[in-house]
Amino acid sequence: MSLNAKKAPKPQGGGSRVEQEPLEIGDVEGRVVGICDLGIQKQRPYKGQEKPPKHMVRLTYEICDEFMVDEDGNEMEDKPRWLSEEMPFSNLDVDLAKSTKRYKAIDPKDTCDGEFTSLISPPCMVVVGQYENKDGKVMNDITDVTSITEKKAKKLPELVNEPQVFLLDDPDIDVFNKYPEWLQDKIKSNLEYEGSLLQQLLEGEGKPKPKPKVDKDEQEDEPTVEDEESADEDDEEEGDWLDEE
Repeated sequence: MSLNAKKAPKPQGGGSRVEQEPLEIGDVEGRVVGICDLGIQKQRPYKGQEKPPKHMVRLTYEICDEFMVDEDGNEMEDKPRWLSEEMPFSNLDVDLAKSTKRYKAIDPKDTCDGEFTSLISPPCMVVVGQYENKDGKVMNDITDVTSITEKKAKKLPELVNEPQVFLLDDPDIDVFNKYPEWLQDKIKSNLEYEGSLLQQLLEGEGKPKPKPKVDKDEQEDEPTVEDEESADEDDEEEGDWLDEE
């Protein structure tokens, strides 16, 4: 018997995931493709003062005319770019709350009657920003989301990717298992995880959950501040940028 590395199967699809250039600063057209309920999360101290936990949500936008590129720099039109942001989930009567601003931008006529999960697919304008991470790498974030005109909306393509909605009071394990491990861990770090339905589904039968599949060309969120500092919870004061992705 032997263990010859030269005879080991070669990886399929070639090499590591292709590095993607950051999007330019500016307004782009997009649609909400993912809504994730993060549950009650601890908050970072603000000016040295502890802050109470908050119910957090994560919104992911599919950008309509920006695509991932392959090893040769060619755009893959079946893999549009994604951007995500996290925010406290507030009552719609809180006008200055980021979740209220996002809801009213995506559904200005309130056709969804306050239901956040119904925001999947309607078009909007995503204002893309840039920042440098702790390693000096330029990354994207979202500085605002605004309404889109009906004329522009009619010209936009539909979502390319299958929408993903994850709710803690009715958890879809298939959706949960598609998330990267750091996001799964963040969801499980919510303060109401112990004894929750999600915990029962993951651990109740004593079966280990499958590891998330990694594909170098798999569509995933653009890296954000929270992705790089997974222990950091979002939100300084309501409306401050530090709770953005």
